[in-house]
Amino acid sequence: MNKAITTEHYNNEDTIPKTLWSETIIDILIDALHKGRPDDQIIPAIKSLYTRSFNTSHLIKKVNKELGEQYTTRLYALIKQIQSGHK
Repeated sequence: MNKAITTEHYNNEDTIPKTLWSETIIDILIDALHKGRPDDQIIPAIKSLYTRSFNTSHLIKKVNKELGEQYTTRLYALIKQIQSGHK
């Protein structure tokens, strides 16, 4: 097994697939934001990350780094919308 995979960051065999899946969802989400997809196409990706207890502050930082403030503002608004139960 790769030495990087056996570090304490990966404390069980389920962590790696979950992390890879989350990163894939994040990539899809970033692409959807960048292409200006409608909310109903973006919200399921955000909800999917929520079900995996993904840290939203990490997501916001990643979107801000890759796409900038305008997209981060939209993502933040969608997260708040989900948290308030509107979608």
